[in-house]
Amino acid sequence: MNLRGSERFAVLNCNDQGQHGGSLPNYDMGCPRLWCLWVMLQPFPSFGVEPEQMRTPYLILKVLLVTAAAVTAAYYAIASVNVSGLMSTNFSAADVIRERCPLHLVQPEWIAGTDQVDILLRWPITEMKARLAVLLVLWVFSVSIFAVQFRRRHR
Repeated sequence: MNLRGSERFAVLNCNDQGQHGGSLPNYDMGCPRLWCLWVMLQPFPSFGVEPEQMRTPYLILKVLLVTAAAVTAAYYAIASVNVSGLMSTNFSAADVIRERCPLHLVQPEWIAGTDQVDILLRWPITEMKARLAVLLVLWVFSVSIFAVQFRRRHR
């Protein structure tokens, strides 16, 4: 008999007279008691949730949590890029960007523009795209790790 780990077993009681229609052997024939406990592992189908079925919702939960974290980080990545405000008349775009956004992925010198105002208008868009691209790569990496772990456990 091939027993899987998900099968459960029943404990059956019987008496000397063959309570179960005589189909169960009586191992306690010499016992003066009328009732004996016959214990034999009897597999019966499990009506609960299988462990394999529990892994799929767990995978979905992990993907949803990573997605929620990525959406939150994307909101912060977009909202934290702000170069607006009062500035002097003889400003440098690089100085304004470094002062207002000390953490940035794109250096202000990398942006080509005709004047300082043009650089200040192009840099936030480029910075947001770079931050969102990093978040997308991290999200895809996390979800693919979860998928690989899920496939390895289901083999």
